[in-house]
Order: sequence, then C-alpha cells, then structure tokens
Amino acid sequence: GGTQQLRRATQVLLAPPTRGGTAPPLTGVAHISGGSSRCYLASNTCAVLTSGALYCWGTPDASGGGGGSLFNDGTTGPRAYATAILGAAATPLGGVEQVSVGSRHACVLRNGGEVWCWGANVGGPLGQGDQTARTYPVKVTLPGMAAEVGAGADFSCARVGANVYCWGASGAGQIGIGNPSQNTDGCINFCKLSPAQVLTAAATPLAGIVELEVGYQGGCGRRADGSLGCWGTGAGYFAGPLSIAAQQVK
Repeated sequence: GGTQQLRRATQVLLAPPTRGGTAPPLTGVAHISGGSSRCYLASNTCAVLTSGALYCWGTPDASGGGGGSLFNDGTTGPRAYATAILGAAATPLGGVEQVSVGSRHACVLRNGGEVWCWGANVGGPLGQGDQTARTYPVKVTLPGMAAEVGAGADFSCARVGANVYCWGASGAGQIGIGNPSQNTDGCINFCKLSPAQVLTAAATPLAGIVELEVGYQGGCGRRADGSLGCWGTGAGYFAGPLSIAAQQVK
C-alpha cells in the first residue's frame, strides 16, 4: 500500500492493515499480466484468480485520454491495493482465464476462450465496430474460441486455432493486414474497428501459429516448426521485422 518505493519483494494486499496490524493478502493467483509489452506506459498489474475473478492495482489509465480506464468500480485515483474488476455495475467479472493490459484498455479470455475488452477505445481496440469507450467488458466477435489474447497500444490480437486476428489502431501496421492507408475503417490515424486476420501476403493468412506475443505496436506468432512471423512497427507491413529500439528481430 501507499506510494513508497519497494526495494524488496512484498505481498500484494487487498486492503490496508487492520487495527491489529494484519492485512488481507491477495491469494489464489493463477495468471498475471505485468505489462512488459507496454513500453514506458506500464504502471499497473492484474492477476487472474483460480476462482475466475480479476484483480488489478496501480494507476487507472497509464497513458490518459480516451474516456476509459482499467478500473471500473466508480472510484478514481491510483489503487494501492488489489481491486476487483467489474463485469457490470456492482458485479465482479467472472470466468476469467487470461488477461492482457494495453496502454489504455484491457482484454481477457473467459468462459473457455471468449475475448472481452474494456476501457478507452481510440482506434477501436475493443472490437465493437466503433470508437466508443466501454466501462465494462464487451465481447469481441471472432470466428471461434481464442487460445491467447494480447493488448497493445490501442490495438488487440487473439489467436484462434492456428490463425491470428487483430483489431484497433493500425498506423504502425500492427493489425498485420497490409498498408494502413489502403486498409482502414476511417480513423484519423488508420484503424480496423473489427477483427481482421493477420496476413503474410495479400489474401494469404498467417497460419500454423501456436504462440502469440503482442508488443507495444506490433506482434509475433510462433509457428509449430519454430519459425516466427512478425508484424507492426518496423520495415514492411506483411509480417515484416518487428523493430524494438531501432533493432530488428528477425
């Protein structure tokens, strides 16, 4: 709790200590999202519990703007203690299996592979066909149940079977479908407001993917044979090299 800098590992708490000096810890954690893919914007963390609940702590919205927030319990300000994410007013979100936190939105897998997202919707990373922020998670329509989900800088991706679908801001080619200026739903900085299948060439889907990683403005998919297909910031838009601090990962 508090704003002090911690220099040793410490237990994440649900609330401040009681008068007797004890504090309830966050337990039963099955999966965490630390936000390493969010560049300097990473300032909150989430944990999926074995019960299917989702708890997060840190700042409400790392980058500001967009009308949305990771936290949706109706209060404002940084969260010094783990806070339950709601699925609707006064109703905790349940059935969560994985979580990924973007720069100002978040997505989860729940109920066996459904993708649900909430928060700011600049460029359409909530996958609803619009740019309206959502306080509570909304379901993304995909061709099947997803095995992985990733949220980046105003875009999202999911692995469905051996294919990858992305949606949201596309100015850096992070949707992986070709030149953004020729494949856009009309946003100022280019976007796809609904899921689109990542391609390796025109009309050729990226296939054989067994693992997905989503970064700040790009993504990579690992194939079963150990090769990688990457797209986003860097040279080229059709699974081109992913650029990280001016270095290319091939």
